[in-house]
Amino acid sequence: MDQEKPPETPICPLCLRAHPRLARFIAWVARRPPEFHSKTPGARRKR
Repeated sequence: MDQEKPPETPICPLCLRAHPRLARFIAWVARRPPEFHSKTPGARRKR
């Protein structure tokens, strides 16, 4: 028998902004200019 999944609760943006760590990240992003691109390491492993 198929078990029904419980309905997913939507994540509200205000709840995310209230989270201390996410609030710091959002503030950091807000200070960056629109053309900003963080330098991230590329693919380290090649298979």
